[in-house]
Amino acid sequence: MLIHFAIELALGFATFFGGALFFQFGKRDRYMRREVCHPAFLHAYVAPELLDIPDPYVSSMSQGAGQNELKWLLILNSLLKADEISQRRPRMIIGLFLAGVLTGSYFLGVVYLFINLAILVSSAAVPIQQSTEKNARDHVLTVARILDKWSAENPSHCEEWIQQAKSLRPLYDAVKAARAKAAHGGH
Repeated sequence: MLIHFAIELALGFATFFGGALFFQFGKRDRYMRREVCHPAFLHAYVAPELLDIPDPYVSSMSQGAGQNELKWLLILNSLLKADEISQRRPRMIIGLFLAGVLTGSYFLGVVYLFINLAILVSSAAVPIQQSTEKNARDHVLTVARILDKWSAENPSHCEEWIQQAKSLRPLYDAVKAARAKAAHGGH
């Protein structure tokens, strides 16, 4: 009985911390969608000095490609795919870990399984971590830098594409506002 309790305690901790990590992925997605569509946040966050910081991802992808209109679409697409993959792998690993923990709980007894399911559900209440928010903001800023460079190189093509990618309109408007602010001396 004492061994069952010790194992359940370990499984309970594993469930809580694994669940808290697992739910951070969904919180990141919601945070990013909310902030990318929130003009006040974007206008406060996307500043000319942040756009001017060299981004290794943008620099490495855009070097030597000339003024190819597809270049920026390919850069954006590769960034979005890389972000998706970087989130999917850990989510799958943590999901498999949690499935293993819940399976172990089941073999201890159905009561232990229900206890761990309750722990898993309660772990969703852990607030979004600062590192999760920072990761989402960094991703938004990288997209903003791409749009800034694209707009500087070929504003009409960038604007035409933004007309089709309406979800990025608030971010693109924030980028243009930051550049206009910089052009007028920061006022």
